[in-house]
Amino acid sequence: MLGCRDNMVNNDQITLRSYGVEDEFLINCASSCSKEIAEYPAYGTVHYSMDSALCVSAFHQGALNARGGDVVVQLKDGLIEYDGSTRNGLASNDRPGNVNIPSITF
Repeated sequence: MLGCRDNMVNNDQITLRSYGVEDEFLINCASSCSKEIAEYPAYGTVHYSMDSALCVSAFHQGALNARGGDVVVQLKDGLIEYDGSTRNGLASNDRPGNVNIPSITF
């Protein structure tokens, strides 16, 4: 199970060294991550930056319900800009992107 703060940058088990664009992998998220967006932010809407907390982003997108559980992470082409929004009771943030660094979605 991933911690609420885990993302593609700070997790040695899930890194770009192991995955590329169009790859998918399964993660398991605790229900508590649905409340942690202030401490462990998500950047974007539908497509999230690599430094977004994976589980928090999945709750924001609606890929997980309040119980948490398993969700498939998909790596997609990077974006120039990640636009934040409020979805499923959680607010994500804006941030600049980089088309050379993949984005994540669920």
